Amino acid sequence: MSASTVEVRKRRRRWRTQLRKLRREVVDVLRCRQIYDRLREIVEANPAIQRPWTFHNWLIRNYTIATLVRVRRLVDQDGRTWSLVRLLEEIKRDPDLVSYRSHRAFYRKHYDRRDGTWLARSAFKSVAGQGGGALPRSVVEADLKKLRAGWQRLEVFTNKRVAHLDRQVPRGPAPKIREVNAAIDLVSETLRRYELLLLGSATGKGQEPVAQDDWDTVLTRAWIPRTRRAQ
Repeated sequence: MSASTVEVRKRRRRWRTQLRKLRREVVDVLRCRQIYDRLREIVEANPAIQRPWTFHNWLIRNYTIATLVRVRRLVDQDGRTWSLVRLLEEIKRDPDLVSYRSHRAFYRKHYDRRDGTWLARSAFKSVAGQGGGALPRSVVEADLKKLRAGWQRLEVFTNKRVAHLDRQVPRGPAPKIREVNAAIDLVSETLRRYELLLLGSATGKGQEPVAQDDWDTVLTRAWIPRTRRAQ
């Protein structure tokens, strides 16, 4: 095995390790969103707990800020960090390392030659735009452009009003929850595409993580005992 082959395999392993770390982070962000969505659903269905608005406003603000900071980490461009953007920048410099040949190897253990070839070509083409060869650099550039465009307005708000107390506060309203959700979905979907290429499998498009427990049962119990409320 040549030194160049060893280096190629080493880099692919590093990319795969980063993808797994990024997916764990994204899954946790998605789980937090599930909790927020469930809480909102509960409040909207029960007028008796909709006022006063102080607690709900606090919840919305904290969820929005925490999520913006976490998405910011995932799209960080600082060379001292690891993020999805940094990973794609690395891949963009050497897209030939993401080849159909290396992708096809994932299917050999589980499928016969005919089915494995068909599945591998279909999966590779769904991202690379072609059923063979290597990942075109233009595909990675387009994904980076989409990530940056989708994060642009949120980035200004996060940097100047969340992460820092900027002297020149940007004009305009705070981001809507739907904008924050769109940023989460964009990161998750972009990550899914490269998981498919480099890991041979990926979370289904739009698929949410499965809840590990019935966490909302805590809301069926009184948070403040009656004796304390009466005092």
